[in-house]
Order: sequence, then C-alpha cells, then structure tokens
Amino acid sequence: MNAGISAINEQVKEASAFLQPLMGEINKVVIGQKYLVERLIVGLLADGHVLLEGVPGLAKTTSVKALAQSLNICFSRIQFTPDMLPADVVGTQIYNPQSGQFTTRQGPVFANIVLADEINRAPAKVQSALLEAMQERQVTIGDQTYPLPKPFLVLATQNPVEQEGTYPLPEAQVDRFMLKCKIDYPSRDEERQILDLMARTGTPPVAQSVVEPDQIMHARQMINDIYVDDKVKDYIVDLVCCTRNPESYQLNLQELIQLGASPRATIALTLAAKADAFLRGRGYVTPQDVKSIGLDVLRHRVAVTFEAEAEELWAPPKRLLVVLVEAEEVGLDLLDGRGDVGGDGREVLEALVKAHRRQVGLFALRQRHSTLDGRLVNLHDGLPRAAGHPPAKLLLPRRIDHLPHLDEAVVHRAGRLRHKVKGTLAAAERHAERSALRSDRLRLGVVL
Repeated sequence: MNAGISAINEQVKEASAFLQPLMGEINKVVIGQKYLVERLIVGLLADGHVLLEGVPGLAKTTSVKALAQSLNICFSRIQFTPDMLPADVVGTQIYNPQSGQFTTRQGPVFANIVLADEINRAPAKVQSALLEAMQERQVTIGDQTYPLPKPFLVLATQNPVEQEGTYPLPEAQVDRFMLKCKIDYPSRDEERQILDLMARTGTPPVAQSVVEPDQIMHARQMINDIYVDDKVKDYIVDLVCCTRNPESYQLNLQELIQLGASPRATIALTLAAKADAFLRGRGYVTPQDVKSIGLDVLRHRVAVTFEAEAEELWAPPKRLLVVLVEAEEVGLDLLDGRGDVGGDGREVLEALVKAHRRQVGLFALRQRHSTLDGRLVNLHDGLPRAAGHPPAKLLLPRRIDHLPHLDEAVVHRAGRLRHKVKGTLAAAERHAERSALRSDRLRLGVVL
C-alpha cells in the first residue's frame, strides 16, 4: 500500500507542475487573496462550481478573469441584471423569414469558464436557467440539447451587503455550487502592494496563457486516483450525517439545525479534499484536508433554525459548523493513532458544545442590553425636562413617576424599558456564572 501511495505521489507531483506557473500569472494581477485563488483552482481541478461572496472591491471578478486569462480556454462574462431573460444566458431560436426556419443562437453560457457576476441581481427564472448547465453540462434550446465545452466551470459572485434589487438564490441552485467562499479584506501590507500596482491610469496588468485544457483534464483524471483511507471516508460521511441527525452523535444541536447537508455535500467534500491534496502535491487525503475545505463545502448547505439565529449562530460556517467539525475530530477514530475516545470523550464533547452555546448566548444578551440601553437613552433625550434635571440624571431613574412634566404613556414606556434592562442584566449574570462553571468542567475533563 505504501509503495502504491508513493507512486501516486510521484505522479501527482508531475501532473501538478503546471500549478506553480498558473498561480504565478494570477499573482501578477491579484495581490494577496491566496485563499480566493486556491479555492478557484480547487473548483477547477474538482470540476465544481464556486460561489464567491464579498463586499465590492475585493478582486472577486479580477481573480476570475486572471484565472481565465492564464488558461488557453474560452471565457465569457454575464452581468446579471433584474431585466434579464433566460434566453440572454443560454440562447434562443430565431426565426428566419427568408428560409421559413428557426436557427439556434447560442448564449454566453457556451464557454469553458462562465463568470456570473452579481448573480443574485437576476430573477429566479434567469438563475434557474443555469441549473441544467451546472449539473448536466448541457443546455436544451427548443427541442435540441447541446453539450457544453470541456472543461466547463461557473464562477459566480454576489454582494452580501446590498439587498436592494436582489433575489436570493434558490436552495436548488445554491446546492449546485461545490464551494461557497467568504472573501475578506486584504492585509495592510497587501493593500500597500495593491496601491503600487493598480493606482495608475492606463491598461491594468494582464495574465498570460500558460496552461492548456488538456493539462486540466489530465489533472482531473489524476485526482480520481488520489488515495482516501477508509477512516477518512467514514470521517466525511459522519461529518455530513451529523448535520442531519446530531442527536445520533450525542450532540444537542437538533434545535439549531433546520436542514442538514445533502448527499451532494458528501461527494463535493470528498472531491474538494482530493483537489486540495493535489494542490499541495500529495497523492493521499488527510483529515486536515477535509477540515480546511469543509466550511466552504457545508456553509451554504446547512440551514439553521430561528433559535440558532437568536443565539447569534446564524452564520453556520463560522460557529455552528466549526463546532460540528471539532466534534467529529474529538469523537471519531481518526488517522492520528489516538483511537476512540469513548464515553468520557463524549462527555467532554457535550460540555464543549454546551459551553459554546452559553458563551454565544451571553454575547447575544449583552447585545440586547446594549440595544435596550440605547433605546432608553434615545427615549430620554426626547423627554420634556423641567429645569434642574440634567440628562445624565434621567438615565434609568428609580422614581421616574415623580419626575415633573412627563406624559403618563412616556412614563410607562420608560419604566418598562428599565425593567427589561434590569432583567437582561440579571440573565446575563446568570449565564456568565453558568458559562464559567461549564468552562471549569471542560478544563477538568480535558485534563483528565
């Protein structure tokens, strides 16, 4: 087995030789954003579409264009707008009055890499026009079905901040994306380099074509041969199943998860982990490959409940899914020689999850207190005040009913808000005590 893995390693190193010049050309145009560039290449190698989410100006579109320029392939960009029609994406049939026949005009989706820029600005019927292309790699126009060129990849962008004039992607289409990547700001040093490179007029830097389509298809064939141990396969399956039935893994998270990941997540997580191993020049997958790519595969496939949103767990990628991934790492038999942790490990894991939930709940209570306190201050600023009562003395008054010149309804509202603030503070103190107790138990369990 070791000899076979060594042979696969050598083949992977040889087949992945094109990745270094590819990333070099992209880095000529895009400064920093290593995470973004690597995820684009993972999607390209694993034959999976990628959804990029981030505020404007983070080089999402620029990175996709630089990737397309580095490949000797056909590239098309579709700027999604609210007035688009499905025919603007896939094409349509045009009647020729001279011949009396219909001719097919193919749309911009007939390309190797399709950039769906601001995909959430188009209505649902236009978004759904990509479903067949993304899943079946074909497009049906009229009564004819046309295959799409190989390789075919959809790279979509969307802005999470602006909601005016946008249409949320349906779950059926979101699930077709292998990865959903959250793009963050560059560091200060990277932004300084961006200034030196881009703060000038004229033609921006352009990447040169250094990779042929045959190299990409050969790399995809090599990814199929990358070795995945049975324990890693079980790890992937248990991780996905844990999002559907957490109680089966002794995790008290069923009230936080509304919809778990589908079997497509299992397939995508395996392929993405293989592609990540190929990117690192290895012929085998480790649990760390699954962990590093897991959030990007699962963040758009797990729907949380209202209770999770109330506990500030509405960002499953960063909190709830982190708990799930860490839970699987603690509670399963991985390839690190530790073996099964048994019942004691499950108790420690349960304490970890509960402490995490209480910590997040305490944060939510603090946010509520801050909001109520601000509302009370705003209410107080609008109250008619008598002479000799400065604003600072009216905040959380103990005898608000004795203050002069106050309307009865205003007095009632201010007193009710004061009661809520006091109740929130008391609840926060109780949660803090419980959280400290759970933290002590967790530390004791870890030591034992």
